[in-house]
Amino acid sequence: MKMKEFIYLLFPLVCFSCCVQKHSFTWSPNPTEYIYNMPLEELRALIIDDFENFANQDVEEILCRKLSVLTNTNCYRIYDSIIYSNIENAHDLILKRVGNSTTFGYSDVYYKKNMPLLYDVTAFHLHFEEIDSNKTKIKIYVIDPKVAVGVEIFSIPGHRGYRWKSVEPTSIEEYKILLRIGKLTCEKNMPRLTRPDSNYHVPRWP
Repeated sequence: MKMKEFIYLLFPLVCFSCCVQKHSFTWSPNPTEYIYNMPLEELRALIIDDFENFANQDVEEILCRKLSVLTNTNCYRIYDSIIYSNIENAHDLILKRVGNSTTFGYSDVYYKKNMPLLYDVTAFHLHFEEIDSNKTKIKIYVIDPKVAVGVEIFSIPGHRGYRWKSVEPTSIEEYKILLRIGKLTCEKNMPRLTRPDSNYHVPRWP
């Protein structure tokens, strides 16, 4: 293949990668931290048990799916040493997808040509702060958020993967986790989840 022909082939793929668009929230984004009416150790134990054992047929929805819970956040220092090292403590947790064959589904925020893009993260970092003996604040940090902007051209046949573009966290996935934790603690005053106004319907799964 001549170099000119190769450039013409590559140009649409490069343009696709660069043209990720973002819906804006009508109001403010969702909260990414919340204070729960439960002692820290009790809350932490509930989270570990629920996210590691919860099983639901709607596995694409983060509110219903099983996630791996890592109690040693040091294993993610390669990602968060600069940003999070000053807030990390012994109580923090890391939430990851089980396995590497799925994503967190279609994004409510990121799209291309009015079509939603697949959204994924490496992990969620849950930072615990004890407010008092009966109140605990959890703040969620997102490690390596990204959207799929195409597929790899040069890959093993039958094992073609996605090409990813780094993006900013949306607040939607973070708050879904906080809402799920709120169900465990029977919180009654948590705000409803908000999404940006968009002209498309987000598909359930590819």
